[in-house]
Amino acid sequence: MTTTTTPAITRYVEALPPPMRDVAAQLAALVAAELPGAEGVVWYGHPVWTLASAPAVLVKAYGRHVTLGCWRGQGIDSAGGLTPSGRV
Repeated sequence: MTTTTTPAITRYVEALPPPMRDVAAQLAALVAAELPGAEGVVWYGHPVWTLASAPAVLVKAYGRHVTLGCWRGQGIDSAGGLTPSGRV
């Protein structure tokens, strides 16, 4: 993972059971790589990346799946895997 992934996010991901851990790790790495200016925090118990102090992206594990969510996705400027269309 890149420098925008914090120790708290790493702990969150590592605590997940496989294969959810693998999915969450890949998503966290994608977000960190595509939003290098974002600050990664654990907010309400799951990883959230903020841009300009506003939440932008979240990764959250549930009982049987992992969710990638975006707030105001049109504001994300990414030349790679994160696009305003919502497709990863």
